[in-house]
Amino acid sequence: MSAGSLWGIDGNLWMAILAGLTVVSLSAIIFLMLEMRRLKKPFSAMADLYANIGTEQALRKLLQGVDENREYIRAQSQDIKVLMDKLRGCYNGMGIVKYNAFEDVGGMQSYSLCILNRENN
Repeated sequence: MSAGSLWGIDGNLWMAILAGLTVVSLSAIIFLMLEMRRLKKPFSAMADLYANIGTEQALRKLLQGVDENREYIRAQSQDIKVLMDKLRGCYNGMGIVKYNAFEDVGGMQSYSLCILNRENN
């Protein structure tokens, strides 16, 4: 083992490994800082709202928004149910059936094409 090596690995290789780890660490720190900034925006907007109009009014406004969202989602759910009911009768698939239409002709040379809905009707 030479004087410039640790665990049999050359000093230059150790420097390259440490430089790589430093770059990865700095990239992770920058990414986390950007994520923190992104997550902080909604909370800072809410804090500004509290500061501008007061806590009670801000809570009323936020709860009004929650109620509006609830009604919007309920209306969307009803629309989706109506669409799903309409889709039950729509074309959903097809089937082909081969059969022997004439007894005196050999083989199954006739066929029928069926267009099916969700209930296979």
